[in-house]
Amino acid sequence: MADHQYAPGESIAHQTRASALNREDDFQPGFDPRQVRAGFARRARAHARNPFFYDEVRERMLERLALIRLAPERIVDLGCGPGKGAATLMRHYPRAQVLAVDLALPMLAGVRRRRGWWRRQPWPVAADAAALPLADASVDMVFSSLMLPWCEPERVFRECARVLRPGGLMIFSSLGPDSLIELKRAWAQMDDYTHINPFMDMHDVGDALVRAGLADPVMDVEQLTLEYASLSRLWADLRVAGAGNLNHGRPPGLRGSGILQQLARLWPAEAGCRRVTMEVVQGHAWAPDTPLSRNTADGEVHFPISRLGRR
Repeated sequence: MADHQYAPGESIAHQTRASALNREDDFQPGFDPRQVRAGFARRARAHARNPFFYDEVRERMLERLALIRLAPERIVDLGCGPGKGAATLMRHYPRAQVLAVDLALPMLAGVRRRRGWWRRQPWPVAADAAALPLADASVDMVFSSLMLPWCEPERVFRECARVLRPGGLMIFSSLGPDSLIELKRAWAQMDDYTHINPFMDMHDVGDALVRAGLADPVMDVEQLTLEYASLSRLWADLRVAGAGNLNHGRPPGLRGSGILQQLARLWPAEAGCRRVTMEVVQGHAWAPDTPLSRNTADGEVHFPISRLGRR
């Protein structure tokens, strides 16, 4: 796959295939939804722009989606943020009803602002991704870009399996454990607190999909290298990319104003920039035509032998 470069502001990126996965960190499932909701609500009220990385990942998901033959009647954009993805899905599937779902109500203001210039509009829905206010088997596709790092993925997959119709599609992107590895190493030289969210390994994501009752998972991972000419720009992008540091082992209280200077000493620029790895996990899976049966004692999933080799 050829390298590509992007130059929004001070950042450029190029793509390489992932090599080995970093398994040094144990995944810490989920955060308190109330804290996540409050963090993203603050972002929305501040009208913070998403880093270009969000747009890039979503476009790659849409390229992947274009290869899948599906004519959905109802789509859920799960973790829709201000609604860019929902608007794009509406243009790609003009006959479909698109539900723009987000935990943070202020985020949905962006969806409302985007409504009006095309005939059919996304419908904003404030809801927890693990407890959707939707009927069983009522959705043809769930689309979710970079929401899973703020959730317990298996709970979300289980809820998606519930609302998807037989043959429905779950397509998503998330971050792998090598994401922000350079920044993680710099922090490790300063203290023992947790500064970077743990991210779930691609293979564990695939296992979670199957345990949740979804079938035929297809997983892929790639690394994007972001280059920042200034540490302050990287810091600004990180501040608006999520709900903040909600980890149990986060440092107590506020950090001093000299934190960037200290990081700069421990992580010097190379050739005028700092390179940051983002390991992007993309995947999709299907709601089975025949529900999978589950052995609740040991968590094993059983399915008919006739399903072997499907797709």
